[in-house]
Amino acid sequence: MGLSRYIWIFLIVLSGLLVTAASTSYLYQTAQQEYEKAFSRKTVPYYQAVHTNLNKNLEYLAAVQAFFQSAATVSREQFSSFVKNLIEKSAGIQAIEWVPRVTDDRRSSLETAAQFHGFTDFRFVEHNASGTLVEAQRRPEYYPVYYVEPLYQNQKAFGFDMASNPARKQALVASRDSGQVVLSQRITRVQETGNASGFLAFQPVFRRDLASDTPAEREKSIKGFVLGVFRINDIINASLSPLPKLTDTQIQVVDRTAAKANQLLYNNADRPSGEATQSLSYALNLPVLGNGWSIIFTQPTHGANLFLSMDGLTWFVLIVGLTLTLMTTAICLAYMNRAEVTARLVDQRTRDLQVSEEKAVRMAAEAEHAQREAEIANSAKSNFLATMSHEIRTPLNGVLGMAQLLKNSDLQPEQSRRVETILSSGQTLLAIISDVLDMSKIEAGGIELEITAFSLKNLFSSVSTPFQSLADEKGIDLRVIETSSSADGLKGDPVRMRQIIWNLLSNAIKFTQAGQVTLRITDVPVPIPESGRPKAMAICISVEDTGTGIAEDRLPYIFDAFTQEDTSITRKFGGSGLGLSIVKRLVDLMDGSITAHSKLGEGTRFDVILPFDLASAAESAHLQRRTHRLRHTEEDKNLRVLVAEDNAVNAMIAETFLTQAGHQVELVENGLIATQILENSVFDLILMDIHMPEMNGIDATKIIRSRPGGTHIPIIGLTAEAFAERHAEFKKAGMDAVLTKPFTQDQLMDVLHQYGPEQERSPSDQNVSDDGGDGISEKSIAGPKPIGSIEKFTSFKSQFPLEKVHGILRETQLGVTTRLQELRAGIANKNTPAIRNAAHSIVGMSGSMFAVKLFDDAHKIERIAEDIAAVEALMPAFEETVQATVKWWQDIENA
Repeated sequence: MGLSRYIWIFLIVLSGLLVTAASTSYLYQTAQQEYEKAFSRKTVPYYQAVHTNLNKNLEYLAAVQAFFQSAATVSREQFSSFVKNLIEKSAGIQAIEWVPRVTDDRRSSLETAAQFHGFTDFRFVEHNASGTLVEAQRRPEYYPVYYVEPLYQNQKAFGFDMASNPARKQALVASRDSGQVVLSQRITRVQETGNASGFLAFQPVFRRDLASDTPAEREKSIKGFVLGVFRINDIINASLSPLPKLTDTQIQVVDRTAAKANQLLYNNADRPSGEATQSLSYALNLPVLGNGWSIIFTQPTHGANLFLSMDGLTWFVLIVGLTLTLMTTAICLAYMNRAEVTARLVDQRTRDLQVSEEKAVRMAAEAEHAQREAEIANSAKSNFLATMSHEIRTPLNGVLGMAQLLKNSDLQPEQSRRVETILSSGQTLLAIISDVLDMSKIEAGGIELEITAFSLKNLFSSVSTPFQSLADEKGIDLRVIETSSSADGLKGDPVRMRQIIWNLLSNAIKFTQAGQVTLRITDVPVPIPESGRPKAMAICISVEDTGTGIAEDRLPYIFDAFTQEDTSITRKFGGSGLGLSIVKRLVDLMDGSITAHSKLGEGTRFDVILPFDLASAAESAHLQRRTHRLRHTEEDKNLRVLVAEDNAVNAMIAETFLTQAGHQVELVENGLIATQILENSVFDLILMDIHMPEMNGIDATKIIRSRPGGTHIPIIGLTAEAFAERHAEFKKAGMDAVLTKPFTQDQLMDVLHQYGPEQERSPSDQNVSDDGGDGISEKSIAGPKPIGSIEKFTSFKSQFPLEKVHGILRETQLGVTTRLQELRAGIANKNTPAIRNAAHSIVGMSGSMFAVKLFDDAHKIERIAEDIAAVEALMPAFEETVQATVKWWQDIENA
């Protein structure tokens, strides 16, 4: 028995050490993996900065290439003027040079020409065996530096023959044969005085009159090279300088394809500390035009010294494990000579300790798991609310739509009352769901303000008027007192303003059974913002009622989501408890403030203070003219309108707008058909698309104006181009005005009122339709783009029957998919007109259906249609945009 006791003690000690070692090792490895992940995440912005700066500088070379490609000749002065601006904007370009291909018979004439322009010492030069610049030897062809900016810092490179140096010639030939920009390996620049190294970027320029599809054809048609000269240290430091410095981290850039001696391109000053026994490295490839460049980040660790690199939790587990093992061993040693009963008690105690340790580890794991589950549930709340709200709205919209159809049918009084009950209940449920959806969008950061000029007086009138009948039904007095000095010309988001006032008025009337509700608008001092410039003015919107009031202890919580004054409020008055929370979030988003004052049984007053900028004089005048025209649209006569539009979606929208206003419409697909139909038919006005097959709108307008009787019919141009100079060209061709797509029904009615028969026109109204409207325009697109504008689509949707909106959406998706196939075919066949036409059609359809990013990307392809290689480079990202846009259209169709 004595020996067996020692064996058991040995096994207990061994088990404790093994468990402790295994736990410590696991925690250590986990901590190391998290450290490595954190280090890799920390280095990503620095990699992206280098990658972005390299590509951006190469894009400048592509711009100079396009400049030489498009011009027959480029003078030294034109070159200097063009590239100076690019060099100033770049972060790392040391020089931009023009390197023409010069045959031996043209060498003397080019040297003489340069000398004639003031460069008296100019000649073709090369390095001799000792590295000295000497006159270039005779050879069949040369590639000298002929233009260079800035000249003063790069005089040594002036006239240097790139073909005389093997490394430079290798990159030059590779660029010529591939037709792409090619980077050289690390070199010492001709103009460099020290030991700093750099690299060259060769951008080929080919003659336009010769084919350049194969390497052999490119060798014959090469015109020269746009050469970018870079100091490697400068371009990498310029990329990293805006970012915080990575302390104690070594950053290296290497070229894996170069010889070993030339692989290191860049090495910063920070190297891993000598105290560290091991370094952590993380490498990322830089996809620079096929070159094998990598950026390597190295940081010291103490990986080889286990004790120095362990974190607090690992130390804790190690100490606890060793302590328990030592305690168990001591207990066993102390009692091993006692009776067998005592030995059994010791063994039982040891097992109890082991169970306690396992239970503690299990409880800690369960607590950690519960915490992670809580965090996941909290982060998913907003997405869940948004998804469920959309899912409920889809069948609810169907219920309300069918109820509205039933309401307009021949019903008995009792049936009509039941349908009214369905509509009322459905609208109430829809309002609650909309509140939940709005709240989830606000929490997710999905609502952005849309700043536009608006009339404060008209806004308050349009919001308060619907509540008047509700107040009359309850027998309470609704008062609107407006004393603001700038009621007709503010700049802000009128949609969110209307939502704020609507919620406050709705609450006030809901909780007021007798007395009055007062909406008051006054000017107040402009609040000083914490950051940014102060606005021009501020107004206070007060909504005061004589209703039930709110208890003082509940006031601090009324702006919390799903909170009401007490639990009986929901049962008695209904609602989601989100209205005031949404108001508070919107007011904060508009840099305003909201306060509440209330007493139980006496009433409540909410004060909202919002800052605004003033609209310009031109914007205010346009608002007044538009208000006047909208008040007199009933006086306009019904017109016979010819619409020439090849885009089925745009044609459908224009036809629906016009027929809803009582006008007669005839649609044609192109300008040729329009000119033919006008030979035998009379119309009051023509809407003419600019870009159409067979015959475009400009040519059709010129033909119509040349005919007898064609000088008086109003012709309104339709285009997605929002540049004023382009609109001026359209008017010069004979158009009376230009309407920028996508346009609203109000804008179209404005144009009909201005240019319809017997309408009085004034010079100030001639450009009303040239402002770009509420749609997407080239002027308004900047910065990162969302997939689409849901606010503008919602406004558009309200102007059509639901089935018409769904039809337009389906037609748009089909049209975009078809044009995408045509775009692919045009690229495959190198058919520039087909590429341009397909991209232009997608521009029109996406703009009409408020697909912001697709509109912008298609416009880029349309503008560079002649550069098929550049179009091919954009296609992967463009097709991703098409897929995301079609999904967005499907989502809003099902919403």
